[in-house]
Amino acid sequence: MSSCGVGTRDKCSDFHGCSTASIAKCSSRKLTDKHYLITSTNQISPKVLTKLKGTQGPQGTRGPQGPQGTQGPQGAKGDAGGNGTNGVAVIQRTTGSGKPGDGFGDVSSITLANASFSNPAANTDNLFFAKATFTPPVACTTAGSEEPFISEGGLVDSTTHIFGGGGPFTLGPANTIELGQASLTAPGVGPHTLTLEFNTNCTGSGQTGTITNIELDTAAVG
Repeated sequence: MSSCGVGTRDKCSDFHGCSTASIAKCSSRKLTDKHYLITSTNQISPKVLTKLKGTQGPQGTRGPQGPQGTQGPQGAKGDAGGNGTNGVAVIQRTTGSGKPGDGFGDVSSITLANASFSNPAANTDNLFFAKATFTPPVACTTAGSEEPFISEGGLVDSTTHIFGGGGPFTLGPANTIELGQASLTAPGVGPHTLTLEFNTNCTGSGQTGTITNIELDTAAVG
């Protein structure tokens, strides 16, 4: 019998003339010499894949904060808002100045300009807004332990009260007095006359102070 693979070729490159034992030996060697590269899980049996899956590893550390992104484009213009409610029409501003009354016996003396107003109709209601600047006296003697106090009031046609109240004040700097808001229901067309008065609880002579920058706005409603 001729020898297997005689010549320049590989000993197992030609099975012609080889015995059965030689063929089996060469076939086994051929199989063990091959290496397979797996490039897809489709090459692995699903049963094997399930066994290859390991347990989940621990969570990694948090990475650093990324850089700020670029500003986005401007949004679309929104819809126009609805109409607001109608405001009130100021029909007159009254101004003035003077001196408040006090506990010594001095009477409030306030001079007003444009103190008369008329309404457009008999059923018109009125709103009043007023403020003033009060410069206190250098000293203020009060009864007992009372703190210095100033009160204010207003009248329409010398009979109907539209303001009332007051509050404490400090000596030295000027105080802005907010008389607030007052209302009057259908006083008629008019004309109507406005008056204001201020009084302190100072009981010493000449402890009156001064009232300036009076602004009294009269508004018509309805």
